[in-house]
Amino acid sequence: LVPMWLTLLLAAAPLARCLAPSHSMMVRQPLVIAQRRRSLLRCTADDESELLKAIEQAATFALRKGNEAAPVTALAIEHAGGKGRRSARAAEAVKQRIEMAASSLEDSRPTPLLADGSADGASGAWQLRYSDASEIASLVKLPLGLVLRQVIQRVDLDRGIVENRAEIGHVLRLMQQRTRAVAKAWADEPEAVNKAGVVNLGNRLAVKFTKVVISLPRILVLPTPFLRIVAKPNGPTEKEGRTPTLDITYLTESMRISRGGDGSLFVLSRVEDTFEPLEVPGEDVVDS
Repeated sequence: LVPMWLTLLLAAAPLARCLAPSHSMMVRQPLVIAQRRRSLLRCTADDESELLKAIEQAATFALRKGNEAAPVTALAIEHAGGKGRRSARAAEAVKQRIEMAASSLEDSRPTPLLADGSADGASGAWQLRYSDASEIASLVKLPLGLVLRQVIQRVDLDRGIVENRAEIGHVLRLMQQRTRAVAKAWADEPEAVNKAGVVNLGNRLAVKFTKVVISLPRILVLPTPFLRIVAKPNGPTEKEGRTPTLDITYLTESMRISRGGDGSLFVLSRVEDTFEPLEVPGEDVVDS
Protein backbone atom coordinates (compact mmCIF):
# COMPACT_ATOMS: atom_id res chain seq x y z
CA LEU A 1 0.00 0.00 0.00
CA VAL A 2 1.18 3.52 -0.77
CA PRO A 3 1.64 5.55 2.46
CA MET A 4 -0.90 8.35 2.91
CA TRP A 5 1.84 10.98 3.12
CA LEU A 6 3.19 9.91 -0.29
CA THR A 7 -0.29 9.87 -1.84
CA LEU A 8 -0.94 13.40 -0.58
CA LEU A 9 2.43 14.60 -1.85
CA LEU A 10 1.81 13.14 -5.31
CA ALA A 11 -1.58 14.86 -5.42
CA ALA A 12 0.12 18.19 -4.80
CA ALA A 13 2.89 17.59 -7.34
CA PRO A 14 1.18 19.13 -10.43
CA LEU A 15 1.56 22.60 -8.91
CA ALA A 16 5.13 22.13 -7.66
CA ARG A 17 6.62 24.16 -10.50
CA CYS A 18 4.29 27.05 -9.58
CA LEU A 19 4.99 27.25 -5.87
CA ALA A 20 8.28 29.16 -5.78
CA PRO A 21 10.87 30.63 -8.15
CA SER A 22 14.34 29.14 -8.26
CA HIS A 23 17.27 30.92 -6.59
CA SER A 24 18.53 32.11 -9.97
CA MET A 25 15.14 33.73 -10.61
CA MET A 26 15.36 35.57 -7.31
CA VAL A 27 18.56 37.37 -8.31
CA ARG A 28 17.54 38.30 -11.87
CA GLN A 29 16.12 41.56 -13.12
CA PRO A 30 12.52 42.60 -12.29
CA LEU A 31 11.46 41.91 -15.90
CA VAL A 32 12.41 38.26 -15.51
CA ILE A 33 10.60 38.10 -12.20
CA ALA A 34 7.52 39.60 -13.86
CA GLN A 35 7.72 36.95 -16.57
CA ARG A 36 7.92 34.32 -13.86
CA ARG A 37 4.82 35.80 -12.27
CA ARG A 38 2.93 35.60 -15.57
CA SER A 39 4.06 31.98 -15.86
CA LEU A 40 2.65 31.34 -12.39
CA LEU A 41 -0.67 32.82 -13.44
CA ARG A 42 -0.76 30.58 -16.51
CA CYS A 43 -0.30 27.59 -14.20
CA THR A 44 -3.50 28.26 -12.32
CA ALA A 45 -5.44 31.32 -13.38
CA ASP A 46 -6.34 30.66 -17.02
CA ASP A 47 -9.59 29.32 -15.60
CA GLU A 48 -10.90 28.01 -12.30
CA SER A 49 -10.32 24.33 -13.02
CA GLU A 50 -6.96 24.15 -11.22
CA LEU A 51 -8.44 25.39 -7.96
CA LEU A 52 -11.45 23.09 -8.20
CA LYS A 53 -9.18 20.15 -9.03
CA ALA A 54 -7.00 20.88 -6.00
CA ILE A 55 -10.07 21.01 -3.75
CA GLU A 56 -11.51 17.81 -5.21
CA GLN A 57 -8.23 15.97 -4.70
CA ALA A 58 -8.07 17.20 -1.12
CA ALA A 59 -11.67 16.04 -0.62
CA THR A 60 -10.66 12.53 -1.67
CA PHE A 61 -8.56 12.30 1.48
CA ALA A 62 -10.43 14.61 3.83
CA LEU A 63 -14.05 13.58 3.36
CA ARG A 64 -15.90 10.35 3.81
CA LYS A 65 -17.72 8.85 0.84
CA GLY A 66 -21.28 10.07 0.56
CA ASN A 67 -20.54 13.48 2.07
CA GLU A 68 -19.15 15.22 -1.00
CA ALA A 69 -21.22 18.39 -0.51
CA ALA A 70 -19.47 19.26 2.76
CA PRO A 71 -16.68 21.86 2.57
CA VAL A 72 -13.07 20.74 2.71
CA THR A 73 -11.22 22.30 5.63
CA ALA A 74 -7.52 22.72 6.32
CA LEU A 75 -7.94 20.80 9.58
CA ALA A 76 -9.55 17.86 7.77
CA ILE A 77 -6.59 17.70 5.40
CA GLU A 78 -4.20 17.66 8.36
CA HIS A 79 -6.16 14.87 10.05
CA ALA A 80 -6.25 12.87 6.81
CA GLY A 81 -2.48 13.01 6.47
CA GLY A 82 -2.00 11.13 9.70
CA LYS A 83 0.87 11.52 12.14
CA GLY A 84 4.54 11.98 11.41
CA ARG A 85 6.75 14.64 9.86
CA ARG A 86 6.38 13.42 6.28
CA SER A 87 2.60 13.26 6.62
CA ALA A 88 2.54 16.83 7.92
CA ARG A 89 4.67 18.02 4.99
CA ALA A 90 2.39 16.24 2.51
CA ALA A 91 -0.75 17.73 4.04
CA GLU A 92 0.87 21.17 4.00
CA ALA A 93 1.67 20.73 0.30
CA VAL A 94 -2.00 20.00 -0.44
CA LYS A 95 -3.10 23.11 1.47
CA GLN A 96 -0.45 25.20 -0.30
CA ARG A 97 -1.68 24.00 -3.68
CA ILE A 98 -5.16 25.32 -2.87
CA GLU A 99 -3.79 28.59 -1.48
CA MET A 100 -1.54 29.20 -4.50
CA ALA A 101 -4.32 28.45 -6.97
CA ALA A 102 -6.67 30.80 -5.11
CA SER A 103 -4.04 33.55 -4.89
CA SER A 104 -3.30 33.30 -8.60
CA LEU A 105 -6.98 33.66 -9.45
CA GLU A 106 -7.18 36.71 -7.18
CA ASP A 107 -4.23 38.26 -9.03
CA SER A 108 -5.70 37.49 -12.46
CA ARG A 109 -8.66 39.89 -12.29
CA PRO A 110 -9.38 43.40 -11.00
CA THR A 111 -10.64 43.53 -7.42
CA PRO A 112 -14.48 43.62 -7.31
CA LEU A 113 -15.58 46.91 -5.77
CA LEU A 114 -18.79 47.59 -3.88
CA ALA A 115 -19.05 51.24 -4.92
CA ASP A 116 -18.91 50.81 -8.70
CA GLY A 117 -21.17 47.76 -8.88
CA SER A 118 -18.48 45.28 -9.94
CA ALA A 119 -19.16 43.29 -6.77
CA ASP A 120 -22.92 43.12 -7.31
CA GLY A 121 -22.56 39.58 -8.63
CA ALA A 122 -21.75 38.46 -5.08
CA SER A 123 -25.48 38.46 -4.35
CA GLY A 124 -27.03 35.00 -4.50
CA ALA A 125 -26.45 31.58 -3.00
CA TRP A 126 -22.94 30.13 -2.70
CA GLN A 127 -21.80 26.69 -1.60
CA LEU A 128 -18.64 26.67 0.50
CA ARG A 129 -16.05 24.39 -1.12
CA TYR A 130 -12.96 25.06 0.99
CA SER A 131 -11.91 27.11 3.99
CA ASP A 132 -9.05 27.29 6.46
CA ALA A 133 -11.05 29.49 8.86
CA SER A 134 -11.09 28.28 12.46
CA GLU A 135 -14.87 28.58 12.74
CA ILE A 136 -15.31 26.19 9.80
CA ALA A 137 -12.51 23.85 10.89
CA SER A 138 -14.24 23.37 14.25
CA LEU A 139 -17.09 21.64 12.39
CA VAL A 140 -14.85 18.78 11.24
CA LYS A 141 -15.58 16.75 14.36
CA LEU A 142 -19.06 17.25 15.75
CA PRO A 143 -20.21 15.27 18.80
CA LEU A 144 -22.80 12.49 19.09
CA GLY A 145 -22.47 11.24 15.53
CA LEU A 146 -23.41 14.58 13.95
CA VAL A 147 -21.89 15.29 10.53
CA LEU A 148 -21.65 18.55 8.57
CA ARG A 149 -23.38 18.01 5.22
CA GLN A 150 -22.96 21.37 3.52
CA VAL A 151 -22.55 25.10 4.11
CA ILE A 152 -24.39 27.66 1.99
CA GLN A 153 -23.78 31.40 2.19
CA ARG A 154 -26.58 33.58 0.87
CA VAL A 155 -25.87 37.24 0.12
CA ASP A 156 -28.25 40.08 -0.67
CA LEU A 157 -26.20 43.25 -1.13
CA ASP A 158 -29.24 45.40 -1.94
CA ARG A 159 -30.87 44.58 1.39
CA GLY A 160 -27.62 44.26 3.34
CA ILE A 161 -28.12 40.65 4.45
CA VAL A 162 -25.67 37.76 4.75
CA GLU A 163 -26.88 34.35 5.90
CA ASN A 164 -24.58 31.39 6.68
CA ARG A 165 -26.56 28.18 6.46
CA ALA A 166 -25.15 24.89 7.81
CA GLU A 167 -26.90 21.59 7.09
CA ILE A 168 -26.08 18.95 9.68
CA GLY A 169 -27.03 15.28 9.62
CA HIS A 170 -26.35 12.14 11.64
CA VAL A 171 -24.23 9.15 10.66
CA LEU A 172 -27.21 6.87 11.44
CA ARG A 173 -29.73 9.24 9.81
CA LEU A 174 -31.40 9.82 13.17
CA MET A 175 -32.05 13.53 12.59
CA GLN A 176 -31.49 16.62 10.50
CA GLN A 177 -30.47 20.01 11.83
CA ARG A 178 -30.29 23.34 10.07
CA THR A 179 -28.47 26.33 11.56
CA ARG A 180 -28.81 29.76 9.95
CA ALA A 181 -26.65 32.63 11.19
CA VAL A 182 -28.14 35.91 9.95
CA ALA A 183 -26.16 39.15 9.73
CA LYS A 184 -26.50 42.76 8.67
CA ALA A 185 -23.89 43.67 6.06
CA TRP A 186 -22.57 47.01 4.83
CA ALA A 187 -19.55 48.44 3.04
CA ASP A 188 -16.69 48.87 5.50
CA GLU A 189 -14.87 52.18 5.86
CA PRO A 190 -12.42 52.92 3.00
CA GLU A 191 -8.77 52.12 3.77
CA ALA A 192 -9.68 50.45 7.07
CA VAL A 193 -7.06 47.90 8.15
CA ASN A 194 -8.28 44.49 9.30
CA LYS A 195 -6.75 42.10 11.83
CA ALA A 196 -4.54 40.56 9.13
CA GLY A 197 -3.13 43.99 8.27
CA VAL A 198 -4.90 44.21 4.90
CA VAL A 199 -6.15 47.62 3.76
CA ASN A 200 -9.73 47.87 2.52
CA LEU A 201 -9.63 48.51 -1.24
CA GLY A 202 -13.38 49.01 -1.44
CA ASN A 203 -14.22 45.30 -1.58
CA ARG A 204 -14.83 44.75 2.14
CA LEU A 205 -18.11 43.96 3.82
CA ALA A 206 -18.55 44.51 7.53
CA VAL A 207 -21.02 42.02 9.01
CA LYS A 208 -22.83 41.92 12.32
CA PHE A 209 -24.59 38.69 13.19
CA THR A 210 -27.89 39.49 14.84
CA LYS A 211 -29.57 36.12 15.26
CA VAL A 212 -29.14 32.37 14.92
CA VAL A 213 -32.05 30.22 13.75
CA ILE A 214 -31.84 26.53 14.66
CA SER A 215 -34.42 24.15 13.25
CA LEU A 216 -34.89 20.37 13.22
CA PRO A 217 -36.71 19.41 10.01
CA ARG A 218 -36.69 15.73 10.92
CA ILE A 219 -36.18 13.42 13.92
CA LEU A 220 -35.99 9.72 13.03
CA VAL A 221 -38.64 9.34 10.31
CA LEU A 222 -40.90 12.06 11.67
CA PRO A 223 -41.02 15.53 10.06
CA THR A 224 -40.70 18.20 12.75
CA PRO A 225 -40.95 21.59 11.00
CA PHE A 226 -42.34 23.16 14.20
CA LEU A 227 -39.07 22.70 16.12
CA ARG A 228 -37.44 26.10 15.68
CA ILE A 229 -35.33 28.22 18.04
CA VAL A 230 -34.26 31.83 17.40
CA ALA A 231 -31.49 33.22 19.60
CA LYS A 232 -28.95 36.02 19.78
CA PRO A 233 -25.38 35.11 18.77
CA ASN A 234 -23.08 34.75 21.75
CA GLY A 235 -19.76 33.65 20.26
CA PRO A 236 -16.22 34.97 20.69
CA THR A 237 -16.82 37.82 18.24
CA GLU A 238 -19.83 39.09 20.17
CA LYS A 239 -18.08 38.71 23.53
CA GLU A 240 -15.05 40.66 22.30
CA GLY A 241 -17.19 43.34 20.66
CA ARG A 242 -15.54 42.87 17.27
CA THR A 243 -17.19 43.36 13.87
CA PRO A 244 -16.21 40.60 11.42
CA THR A 245 -15.29 41.58 7.88
CA LEU A 246 -15.22 39.78 4.55
CA ASP A 247 -13.14 40.86 1.54
CA ILE A 248 -14.45 39.84 -1.90
CA THR A 249 -11.18 39.16 -3.71
CA TYR A 250 -12.30 37.23 -6.80
CA LEU A 251 -15.71 37.05 -8.45
CA THR A 252 -17.12 35.44 -11.57
CA GLU A 253 -20.52 34.06 -12.45
CA SER A 254 -19.55 30.65 -11.06
CA MET A 255 -16.96 31.24 -8.32
CA ARG A 256 -16.25 33.62 -5.45
CA ILE A 257 -13.11 33.82 -3.33
CA SER A 258 -13.24 35.79 -0.09
CA ARG A 259 -10.86 36.52 2.77
CA GLY A 260 -11.88 36.90 6.39
CA GLY A 261 -10.60 39.66 8.64
CA ASP A 262 -7.84 37.34 9.87
CA GLY A 263 -6.80 36.43 6.33
CA SER A 264 -8.65 33.11 6.28
CA LEU A 265 -9.61 31.75 2.86
CA PHE A 266 -13.11 30.93 1.59
CA VAL A 267 -13.70 29.36 -1.82
CA LEU A 268 -17.34 29.16 -2.92
CA SER A 269 -19.26 28.00 -5.99
CA ARG A 270 -22.55 29.54 -7.03
CA VAL A 271 -25.65 27.37 -6.62
CA GLU A 272 -29.30 27.93 -7.41
CA ASP A 273 -31.13 29.67 -4.57
CA THR A 274 -34.07 27.33 -4.01
CA PHE A 275 -34.19 27.88 -0.25
CA GLU A 276 -36.81 29.56 1.90
CA PRO A 277 -36.84 33.39 1.96
CA LEU A 278 -33.93 35.08 3.72
CA GLU A 279 -34.40 35.82 7.40
CA VAL A 280 -34.50 39.52 8.21
CA PRO A 281 -31.74 40.48 10.71
CA GLY A 282 -33.02 41.36 14.16
CA GLU A 283 -36.57 40.01 13.92
CA ASP A 284 -37.99 37.54 16.46
CA VAL A 285 -34.82 37.43 18.52
CA VAL A 286 -34.80 36.14 22.08
CA ASP A 287 -31.99 36.04 24.59
CA SER A 288 -29.89 32.89 24.34
